[in-house]
Amino acid sequence: MAFTMNQMNQKYNITWKEFHHTGTYFRLGDTTAEIQINDRNGMAVSKNNVFIFNWVEDYNYNGQIAKLEKAFESGQLNNRVCVFHHLSSREIQLQVQKLRKLDFGLFRYVVVVILDNKSTNDMFIRTSDNENILLNTELLTMFKTNPTLDKKPRLFVIQKLADYSVEDDGEVAKRYNYVTSQDWYKNLKLETLYEGLEFSIEAKERTGDFSKSNFIDAFCKEFVNSNNTPIPQIVSNIRKKSSIEFGTNQTLNDDGILGTAVEPDDLRDYF
Repeated sequence: MAFTMNQMNQKYNITWKEFHHTGTYFRLGDTTAEIQINDRNGMAVSKNNVFIFNWVEDYNYNGQIAKLEKAFESGQLNNRVCVFHHLSSREIQLQVQKLRKLDFGLFRYVVVVILDNKSTNDMFIRTSDNENILLNTELLTMFKTNPTLDKKPRLFVIQKLADYSVEDDGEVAKRYNYVTSQDWYKNLKLETLYEGLEFSIEAKERTGDFSKSNFIDAFCKEFVNSNNTPIPQIVSNIRKKSSIEFGTNQTLNDDGILGTAVEPDDLRDYF
């Protein structure tokens, strides 16, 4: 549930800070205002609910990113998008740890988009420093241990552009053993995995040439209707144009509709 202005004023100490996104953490190079609101748990309120992690090594792929941003921010969806380009293994660990500490109370749901054309194993993402990191353990799980996402829908969208003919499952076990030996993971195991409605849409293209795939176009065309169309129906429509895998824990009690990401009043007051 989104907070009203009065609730936010009562609960938080609000300060504003203007900044330029720089380095590897940026939203296509604009200047914006970041809300820094500390509550009693020391969490800062997030100004984004859609996070795109891009590791596709092709300058022309930026057009695909622009399509995704336009779709997420279209109409009455009221999504707020943040894009990460070509993070190293160390950078992704630092950024995801920061995301774990954000308060998503303003938003009804979060979306995480993973784009990769380097790893040949669907359990890996290959970072800019050529490290294979575990997609679920080292990235997606972090969004499941954020207490402010308890019972909130999460949509994971993954496009893998790679030739899967050279998979090596032994590397997965090696990486998993390494990760589980790290202090940050040992601390993470003590955290609660919060329940919530989850959807995952995966396009495993089996080619490194994104121009041969129409997944992004099909996804964007359908997602703009997500404020009133159930995700399973959106997936069904995408499948008419692109081969995808779909997973969900949706029950008969869930309508599967994401709806508007943030209330219009909160969008006006805080963004």
